[in-house]
Amino acid sequence: MRLRDLDLPIVNMNWMAAKTRDPWRTISTDVLAAWEVAAARLPSHQLGGCRQLLRMLDALMLLTGTTLPTQISASTFPVFDLRLKQLMGAVFSTHFFHAEAASSRVLARSLTRMRQQLSDFVGAPLTWHIPIAKYDSTEIVSRLVYLVDELEIQKHLVNECSGWVCLRKNRSFAYHHLTPIADKFGYKFANEFFSICEIYHSKRHKSTCFAANALGAFANSLNEPPSVEQLRDPQYTTIFFAQLFQHWITASSAKENGCTLERMVETWRVYISTFFTELIFPSNLIAEPLGGFPSPRNISTSRRDTNIRQAGDGEMYTKLLTQIPLELSDDEAFELIFKRIKNDLNQIKNWAWAEVNRRAELLARRKQLSKLGTPRQICPNLSLPANRGGTTNWSHVNHLANAAATFEQHGYPCSGHDSRLSMLLFPPPRAKWAEELAIPTTGYLIPHCAVIVGEHPSVTTAFLENLKLFDSDGRMIGLKQTDNGYVLIGAKMRRGPDLAMQEIHLNSNSFFAVDQIIQLTEPLRNFLREKKDNNWQYLLINSSKAFGYPTRSKRLSADVSTPHGTQVLAASFASVLGLSDEEAMDLALRFSLSSLRASAATQVYFETRSVQAMSTALGHLKYDVTLLQRYLPSPIRMFFEERWIRIFQTGIIVEALSGSKYQLEASGFSSIEELHLFLTKNVLRLPPKETTSLNTNIDEILDIGSLSSPREAIFGLNTEILTTLISLDLATKSCDRPLQPKAQYWAAVTKELIPYVERAGSYRPDILHFLAEARAKASPKLVERLAYE
Repeated sequence: MRLRDLDLPIVNMNWMAAKTRDPWRTISTDVLAAWEVAAARLPSHQLGGCRQLLRMLDALMLLTGTTLPTQISASTFPVFDLRLKQLMGAVFSTHFFHAEAASSRVLARSLTRMRQQLSDFVGAPLTWHIPIAKYDSTEIVSRLVYLVDELEIQKHLVNECSGWVCLRKNRSFAYHHLTPIADKFGYKFANEFFSICEIYHSKRHKSTCFAANALGAFANSLNEPPSVEQLRDPQYTTIFFAQLFQHWITASSAKENGCTLERMVETWRVYISTFFTELIFPSNLIAEPLGGFPSPRNISTSRRDTNIRQAGDGEMYTKLLTQIPLELSDDEAFELIFKRIKNDLNQIKNWAWAEVNRRAELLARRKQLSKLGTPRQICPNLSLPANRGGTTNWSHVNHLANAAATFEQHGYPCSGHDSRLSMLLFPPPRAKWAEELAIPTTGYLIPHCAVIVGEHPSVTTAFLENLKLFDSDGRMIGLKQTDNGYVLIGAKMRRGPDLAMQEIHLNSNSFFAVDQIIQLTEPLRNFLREKKDNNWQYLLINSSKAFGYPTRSKRLSADVSTPHGTQVLAASFASVLGLSDEEAMDLALRFSLSSLRASAATQVYFETRSVQAMSTALGHLKYDVTLLQRYLPSPIRMFFEERWIRIFQTGIIVEALSGSKYQLEASGFSSIEELHLFLTKNVLRLPPKETTSLNTNIDEILDIGSLSSPREAIFGLNTEILTTLISLDLATKSCDRPLQPKAQYWAAVTKELIPYVERAGSYRPDILHFLAEARAKASPKLVERLAYE
C-alpha cells in the first residue's frame, strides 16, 4: 500500500489535539530536547507550527517504517536532514496533510527555519534546499510530493498515525484515543475496535466517543493487560468491565472542574453502555459480561425520560400502547396493568387484521368488477374524454364496475407528472375513488405493517421503511420462499453493516399482510418503473392523498401522529372495534408501530418471565440487560426485576467513590431506615397466611429462615441482594462500633439464610452462582455509611 492509496489524509483538522496524548514512536528524548531548543529561538507565534511538524515527522516515520537517529549531532544531521526532506514533501501532499495550500506553505517555511536552527545548533551544513513559492507550487515541490506519495506505508499503522480519525454523519472529523488499546491489546484488535467506531460515528453528529476514550484510558492504566482471548471470555469481562467502570468514574471525579455524579452516570448509561451493548458485544470483539453490562441507576434530576408524560394527577409511562402510571402497587400491576396491556395489544392486532382483510376484499372486488365494467376512453392528447366507453359518474349505476375496468386498462392515473388521467377519468372526490379502488394512500398500509409487527416484534419501522422488495433488474430480493415458508429479508442498521441483514420468518397472517402490500402497490410500482424512478423497488409505496405522484413511505410514525392521521385512525378504531368516539381517539393517540412493538415484546416477557425470550422477540443478536430499562415501564420493572437490583447494582460506583462526597448519593439510601424498607419490601416475602408481623419482637423475626423452624419465608435472591446481605454480616465483624438495630437484624437473617442457600444449592446452581459472585463482591465498605450507629 502506498501513501497515495489512502482514503483520508493522515493529518486533518484537530489532528494535533488528538495526537498530543500519544507517546512518541520514532522521536527520542534527545531529539525532542534538541528540537525544543531550536524552536525556542524562533518567534513565539511559530511555536505551534514547530510542534506540529515534529508530530508529523513522527507519524511519517512510523507510517513508512523509517528510523531516525537517536541524537542530532554533526555526524547524524545529514541523515536527519534527509528525513526532513520527506516531511517537506508530506506537508504539500494532499494524501498526508489536509489543509489549504496557504497553510501548507506557512508550515513549509516553519520547517525551513527549523532546519536552519538545528543546523546551526549542531554545526552541520544543510544537505538540500527547496524554495517555497509565494503562491503556486514549484516544479521541484511537485516532484517531491510525487515521490512522497509513492512511499510504501504500513497499513496496520494508518489509523494510529491519523489519530484514529473517522468521518461523522455531518462529514466532519472525529478522533479517538485508541493508541493505548493498540499498545495493550495489539493493532489487530485496535483496528477492529476502530472500525466499529467508524460505524458509530457514521450515524451521529457528536464528535466524542466516550466509550472509546474510557477504554483507552483504562487500557493505559493496566500494567498487565488481558489477552484478546481473555476479552472473549464472559467470566473475565464481568470483572474487566466492573474495573473499567470503577476506573472511569474515579478518573472522572478526580478531574479539575470535573462533571457531577449525575453527569457521570448519565454519560455512562446513555453513551458508553449503548456503544458496548449495541455495537461491541454483537460484533463478538469483546464478550458481554455475565449478567449484562454494568448499569448504575439513573440519578438524573434534570433529564427526563421522553416516554414519560403528565396525565391528570400523575405521570404516565407512554412507550407502550398502554399508558402506565408511575405510582403503582404490586396488586395493581397484577390486576390492572397486565390485563390492560394484553387487552390493548389484542385490540390493535384484531383491528389490524380486520382492516387488512377488508382492504383485501376491496382489492378483490376491483379486479372482479374490472371484468364486468366498460373502460372509459380518452383521446390520445389527453383532452376531454370522448363520449365512448363506460361512464364513471358517481350517479351512474355501473360507476364502480366502469371505474375498475378503466383503472385496470389505463393503469395508475397519476394526477401530476404531466398527467391529467385522474381528472379526466375519475370525477371528484378522488379520495373516495382511492378508497373504493383500494389504492394505498398515506397511512393506508399501517394496518398491514401492524399485522407484521404484532406477529414479529423484531421488525422495526426502519426495517419496513427501508426494505427493498426488488433489485434494479426486477428480481424479488425482499421476500423469499423456502421449504419452511416465506422469509422477509431486510436490514436492521443499528446492528452495523456486517450484522445488519435480518430475516423474518413469516407466519400465515404476516405473509398475507405482506402479499397484500405487494398487490396493492403494484399499480403504483409499475408507474414508477415506467418513469425510471428507483423508488419502485421498495416494499412500502403510497399515492399521497389520492392519485398523487407515488412515493416511498419513509416516515411511518408521522402517518399516524399528524392530526389528520390520528382522526383517520380513530374513525377506523371506532368502526372496527365498536368503540365510542372518545375511546377510539384515546387509543389512536396512544397507537404507533413502535408502541405496538414494545407492547408485543412486553407480552412475551409476561408470558415467559424471560428477558432472554424478550430479547429474541425484539430481534437482538444477544441478550441485553438494558432491555428492562428500554421496554418495560418502571412499575413493571419494579415488580419483576428492578426492585431486586435497582440500588445495589450500583455497588461498583459506591466502591469507586469510596471516601468521596458522592458515595452516599450514589448508593441511593440516605439512612438505614431506607435500606431496611427496601430489603423488607423487596427481599423478604412471607406467605399470605403468615401472621408474623415485621413489627413484632426482634427475636421472633430472627427465626425466619432458620432450617429448624417449621415456618417458611420466601426470599428474592440475586447477586446484588446477596452482596448487600453478606456485606451487612461482614460489617458486624470488621468494626468495634455497634451496628444499627435494623442492620443487626439483617445480619442475623443472613447468618440463617446463607447455610440454607448452600444446602439447597444442589437443586439451584443459579443461586450458588449468585452466592459465589456475591462473596467476591461483598465488603463492609458498601454499607459503612448506613450500618453503624
